[in-house]
Amino acid sequence: AKTGIVAVLDKPEGKFKLKEYPVPDPAPGTILIKQELTGICGTDIHMYHGNLPGITYPLCLGHEFVGKIAALGKGVTADYLGRPAKEGDRVIVAPGVGCGRCYWCLIAKTPTCCAEGFAYGFFSDGDVNYHFTGGYAEYIYCHHPLTTFFKTELPAAVAVLLEPMTIGYRSVDRSNMKLGDTVVVQGSGMVGLAVQLCAKLAGAGKIIHVGY
Repeated sequence: AKTGIVAVLDKPEGKFKLKEYPVPDPAPGTILIKQELTGICGTDIHMYHGNLPGITYPLCLGHEFVGKIAALGKGVTADYLGRPAKEGDRVIVAPGVGCGRCYWCLIAKTPTCCAEGFAYGFFSDGDVNYHFTGGYAEYIYCHHPLTTFFKTELPAAVAVLLEPMTIGYRSVDRSNMKLGDTVVVQGSGMVGLAVQLCAKLAGAGKIIHVGY
């Protein structure tokens, strides 16, 4: 049977231990991805230090990932936009998954508020028997049929930035910024830079970036 490596954080501020597990065959409606690149998010740093409530350890981190489809479960024929999907296609995944039934998912369109939602990269290793639940691994098994994925022709080194770019886009969208406005961005990490870029594209007159 094919196996893969998972980098598991054993405890807050602990060590990443490399563990080898059998690679699962995807169930109907699911996909298996061979990882290419994974970003290190500020949230990963909080989880490393044990500063995110509700997280249990050992833990497989990584929710900003890009990879190629290794296997498709029965019934999966296209990405979220309806484009045909096949093994070998490069894809990015929306890490958060809602239940698809509640007010937050159906009406408010904010599945991050879903009480039954979850996100890849936030699982305790051992909670599920397929282990490949985050980007710090050779594979990720996107086991939920409501997982949203998109094909991309971008190089992996660019595509891996798309998840944090969505934060920048959403931040500018929610700010009610108007054409020509002066914008102040606090923080110059990946998300701050994404906000700066999106504000510029949205027509900000002047952008003041505070950070180092």
